[in-house]
Amino acid sequence: MPEFKTETFAGRKTLVALPDGYDPSKPYPTILFLHGAGESGSDPTVHQNHSLGKALQANPERWPFLVFMPQKSDSSVLWPAYRNLLNSQLRDFDAAYKRDTKHTTLTGLSQGGNATLTLAKSLAWDFAAAAAICGWADPMMARSDLDGVPTWLFHGAKDPVVPASCSQAVFDVLRTRRKGDDYTEFPEADHNSWDAAYALPELPQWLLRHGL
Repeated sequence: MPEFKTETFAGRKTLVALPDGYDPSKPYPTILFLHGAGESGSDPTVHQNHSLGKALQANPERWPFLVFMPQKSDSSVLWPAYRNLLNSQLRDFDAAYKRDTKHTTLTGLSQGGNATLTLAKSLAWDFAAAAAICGWADPMMARSDLDGVPTWLFHGAKDPVVPASCSQAVFDVLRTRRKGDDYTEFPEADHNSWDAAYALPELPQWLLRHGL
């Protein structure tokens, strides 16, 4: 089973998930996970049993990653406003853990899906691939921000919060640039398309397959 540790990076508590059999002397593929509005606050352990954290526990053998799960404080403020803090946290993480810099990926849901589509080129890490779940962004800006980053988008067809058309519009622009991007729509899912996305065995395999 993965081990979850609460750490302090750049003065804020964050959650780190260590893969089963973790060896601190070895570099690991690493995921930066960005949460949605409902997980904002001051207790990062909320991530442990939600979305990606839940998937890590359900099928640890699928996820041989270090997973960094920062937390923003205000549910009404989007991730781009936290960019400087987030970059400081990423640098602190690198001082504490061995990260496989060629196999570092980005994923997020809802507000974190928006961040996945808009911050990939603005953060201190370089990303080999990205998975955006029930997110939104200006499609042309997303194309620029995700330049060179293969992206898999997910959405629920019945999402009443962020319409599926938001991901569809981004995908329509991304897929004109090259092969390698994908879009999956879950016909019966509402805003919670993250449980279905993170339960797909193909997703961690897809993330691992990409390297810088």
